[in-house]
Amino acid sequence: MHGPKIIFDKSFLHRLKAEHLFELDIFFDIMPTPILKREILADLSKPESSKTDWESVVKSLCRKMAVSGMDIIHYRKASIYELLYGQEIPMDGTKYFIEADASHVTVRNRGIHVDGRLLQRDWRRWADGDFTDEERRQGEAFRNEIKELDLSGIQMLRKSMGQRFADFKTPEAVIRAVRHIVDDPVTDNQHFLFLMTASSLQIPEADFPKITSRLKKLGAKTLREGAPFATSVTEIFFAWIALMARGLHGQRNSDICDIEYLYYTPFCKVFTSCDRLQKTLWPATSSKAVWCDGGELLDDLANRAELRKNDPDKVKGPHPIPLEGSVITRIFEQLRRR
Repeated sequence: MHGPKIIFDKSFLHRLKAEHLFELDIFFDIMPTPILKREILADLSKPESSKTDWESVVKSLCRKMAVSGMDIIHYRKASIYELLYGQEIPMDGTKYFIEADASHVTVRNRGIHVDGRLLQRDWRRWADGDFTDEERRQGEAFRNEIKELDLSGIQMLRKSMGQRFADFKTPEAVIRAVRHIVDDPVTDNQHFLFLMTASSLQIPEADFPKITSRLKKLGAKTLREGAPFATSVTEIFFAWIALMARGLHGQRNSDICDIEYLYYTPFCKVFTSCDRLQKTLWPATSSKAVWCDGGELLDDLANRAELRKNDPDKVKGPHPIPLEGSVITRIFEQLRRR
């Protein structure tokens, strides 16, 4: 691990050229998310056309990701560990939460060992087109799940919220209003937030008393005080619905994937994307990470790759040299000031 942890979505990875990957990898620790893996595998089941060989696209994406030996626990598991058991979830981007039962993780007396080589081996295997039947089934199942997603419950929730956000004119104002509700200790607001959290995380009603008992023992007046990570997930989900309720964003099944990337932002120092919805919802995150426009970062990587080609001695070393107008320079300056 050599640089600030960076998370990006599949749209950024698609646009990232292989010859510019070296620049990204030398300055940042690339952190894949569970949703990125699922979206990539889902592309395997897309029908081939005269324009696109989807298996070749997937192999190309996996080849780029093979530089990373990192993995993150699924946000739902992390949230439930926190809500039910009080598990502390790191949220400052310096650490990331792993799944102890994963095949690449070994728990020993003196700590936890993560074998990143096993993760890289999978990416390389996929880059060679070696997908198991189960992996193909998982990808197809996820693609069908998104395609056939029943959003009727979200539509009902959106309609019920319409009046609450009617007076707010901009996405920024709506998101501020959502945060006010999330942090308001009034019982009705916290009850509403708890039910939304339980529903979105699919927590069985039988577990409600255990969670409420734990929060009561803590003396938590808000859900955020007792479960900051789970609340950060709900706040993003809530803000997305509120934007649709106010008519500031349309409803698309693929949004479910787009917002999921944001759930992992507490585990990184830098988040980059070319997606409009993620940029709009960024103020709803509880992350201390730096937001970076994906297009700007891609241009900067290309400029630095060209500079390395023409004047390698000037740019050698693990730290990016300062360049005028460089988004990478700006990111590292921002992180240094924190």
